[in-house]
Amino acid sequence: MLATLAAYCAVVLVGVTHHEPWADEAQAWVLTRDLSYRYLLFHQLSYEGHPPLWPTLLWLANHWFHLPYQSIGWIGALCAIAGVWFFCKYSPFPLWIRVLFPFTYFMAFQYAIVARDYVLLPLFTFAAAEFFEEAERRPWRFVAATSGLMLLCAPGAMMAMGFIAARICYSLRAWPHFPPQTRKNLIAALIVFGLVALFVARVNWPAHDGTFARFDRPARDFENFGLNLLPRDISMAVLGSPIPSAAFLLIAGVWCAYRRRFLAFFLPLALVLGFFVRVYGNLWHTGALTLIVTAALWIAWNSPPIHVSTLQRATTALMLAALAALFAVQIYWTARTLAVDYSRPYSGSLDAANFLRSVGADRNSTCGFGYHSVALQPYFPKGIFSNWPQGGSFWRLEQGNHNDDNCHGAKWAVVPRCCTLQVGQHLFAENDRKLRALGYSPVHVSQGAMFFEGREVESTDFVIYKAAP
Repeated sequence: MLATLAAYCAVVLVGVTHHEPWADEAQAWVLTRDLSYRYLLFHQLSYEGHPPLWPTLLWLANHWFHLPYQSIGWIGALCAIAGVWFFCKYSPFPLWIRVLFPFTYFMAFQYAIVARDYVLLPLFTFAAAEFFEEAERRPWRFVAATSGLMLLCAPGAMMAMGFIAARICYSLRAWPHFPPQTRKNLIAALIVFGLVALFVARVNWPAHDGTFARFDRPARDFENFGLNLLPRDISMAVLGSPIPSAAFLLIAGVWCAYRRRFLAFFLPLALVLGFFVRVYGNLWHTGALTLIVTAALWIAWNSPPIHVSTLQRATTALMLAALAALFAVQIYWTARTLAVDYSRPYSGSLDAANFLRSVGADRNSTCGFGYHSVALQPYFPKGIFSNWPQGGSFWRLEQGNHNDDNCHGAKWAVVPRCCTLQVGQHLFAENDRKLRALGYSPVHVSQGAMFFEGREVESTDFVIYKAAP
């Protein structure tokens, strides 16, 4: 397995050296760079929708170790490598699964090279799966793993609650036979997990004036949630097509049921899908479904059946064939995405920042439009956009955010040209008309493209305008 881990490290580290961080990576960095930890934790995260673990790691990187922005990719890569090391060392699967799974799409690119909180999702998911069966005897390891999921991201929180609920259901069956000390330990561990969940709710409960991750979603966000998107989410998580992907999940569920571990599959899956329907779910969140299936198979593999029937042998063969199909599709996605990320900028932000630096642009002469402009901010020691309120370097997800009012006579203006969505295209056209009316003209275009599963899903361009002399 050392060869697998070495090959994975080589793939990820080469990918990181050629990846330009996009807006979401930049937003997390400048938040943790420019805010006090208390303000970040108890105020700003309620607007961001992300629990505190990843922001805490980035805050330490900024304030304790004073690392440069380029380090964010290496931090994410180390987290991803830790998850693959745990998988290779502890997973109960046959050798061919342990060799191939680390190179599937979410493991080798989306949750490894794109430096967001999801880079830790595999590690905590695998730990929860490994410690699931012995949770009655050693509950603290299992609670530590599920607490990590709870503190990491919204899909992770749903997964944690699903795994905990499944473990409770299985433990209740044997509750009368547990010694008193075992019962006390289980109750104490459950209380600790409950306290962690309450802390996350306190930190991340949506602010009354927030514009993101609300339970009462505004109409313009219809593209990120709803029952109509479930086929897309399931498809993107598994095989790229709704019917084969649904069949894969059905096979996995039946196989887990034969192993008497169906709840460990169904409950986290149902909670994550429910979150996607009710709150939000983007393409890159769908990897949580792949990890849930992996964890459920891991748990079921550690719980052998009482007797083996011909039907169960057939189901196992079908499950292994389904996994082979998953690996074939997703490793192809990985190769395609790595190739384009190597050859083309994932974000035009680095080129745009270099251009602005070359012409001497600074805060007194530059304005920025839209959330995606935050991708340029980490390349400068302070916020560069004069029209962003309170001298901020991060995008404020507040209803009263007036970042885009005007340029206040600035010499330079930066406008993202992003998104395949109608709203994004409309915003670019609107800002372009506004700037041209003020006497600005485009002088530089920094091109970028966000790729997902081997195809371009949206542009990440930046158009830089110059005021008329």
